[in-house]
Amino acid sequence: MLYRLQNSSYLKLAGIVMSIAGVLFAPALASIGMIMLLAPGLYGVRWADVKMHFPWTLLIVWLMVTSFIQGWTSDTTRLLLLKLPILCVPLLAASLRMMKPSAYLLAISSWIWLLYAAGMASLFVYLQDPEWYHQLVLESKPMPVLAQMHHIEFSLFLAGSGWAGLYLWSVKVTNVSFNILRWFTLLAALLNVMLLHFLSARTGLLAFYMGLALWWIWTYRQRWKQMILGSMALLGVLAVSALLLPSLRNRVVNTYDDLRTVTEKSDPNDKSFAQRWEAWKAAVHLINEQPLWGWGMKELAPEMSRAHEEMGSKVLPWNRKMPHNQFLETGIQGGYIAFSLFLLGLFLWIREGVLKANTFLLAMLGMLLSAFFFESLLEQQSGVLWSVLWPVFAAYAHDKNLKNPEPLHQ
Repeated sequence: MLYRLQNSSYLKLAGIVMSIAGVLFAPALASIGMIMLLAPGLYGVRWADVKMHFPWTLLIVWLMVTSFIQGWTSDTTRLLLLKLPILCVPLLAASLRMMKPSAYLLAISSWIWLLYAAGMASLFVYLQDPEWYHQLVLESKPMPVLAQMHHIEFSLFLAGSGWAGLYLWSVKVTNVSFNILRWFTLLAALLNVMLLHFLSARTGLLAFYMGLALWWIWTYRQRWKQMILGSMALLGVLAVSALLLPSLRNRVVNTYDDLRTVTEKSDPNDKSFAQRWEAWKAAVHLINEQPLWGWGMKELAPEMSRAHEEMGSKVLPWNRKMPHNQFLETGIQGGYIAFSLFLLGLFLWIREGVLKANTFLLAMLGMLLSAFFFESLLEQQSGVLWSVLWPVFAAYAHDKNLKNPEPLHQ
């Protein structure tokens, strides 16, 4: 029975689908899906898996220690529970390493189609009343249709589905049934990338193109002519898209206004990036106050507001934000030690991608790094699941022979 559990691609595939469907439509299902996905890893975890992810384990332990020192609260318990999937990454790695290639293809297809359903429903709402939708995004409300998450996380899921589609396009599948599914899924992935430009927050757009840049540089690192010509073509496509799509043009204009607000040190209120910039400075101020222990995992809005006041920030009290930056959020919670462990964990993942020439993983990591600069993904369930599941998935999908996948059954 244990052998069947360990090698059950059905169970792992169901876990992946439930995790993505849950985080999109019913968050309670996401936890059940992760349990189904992690359970087989109990019987196949290796020391290499543990060693690879050891900095993340130390990070969570250190954050618990600092939280005890600074005072444990109900918010501490909530944030710790949100981060628990990070401790389970060795189990996730063991489980995904043993999945059949056919399960990988079906998992990628399910991810893309679920996001396509939520994205198309939201596009319909957007076309009915674009101004209302823009205001909804501005106020950081959840997506209006189907997806129960904020627009930034949803944009990252859409961006990731675009990269999953690019991965499907790069493999050659000779099995007729799987190949038909692959081509239909590629069409859905392309539409998801288009939806990303219609509906998305700037964080998702930046993440997508950061991943694209890393993939492009690595793929053509020894062919400079193709790299330069491709980059010019991409910039041309972006320029035309910005002219034709009102939503994308609006984001370009807003970005320019935000950057000008920061450089001119004018009123940052009602400017998304300018408010983030002030929040980043306040976060650095707090880290320097507690460089060793940090402030622990808890509600830090009062401390952030105090830091704004001590720095003479122009941001009005009701506009003051948390850092919206995972690097700084980790530093606030656990000081420089937590910050260093966080960087070490990311470095080991990047090293893995470079050593194995895994462009799928490098693209996902590029997206993750850029998203960490503008959002505290590890402070919410959808962000944690995205950050944990898909980089690990990309790491092992690269090693699978997807050319002629066998059936799921043993």
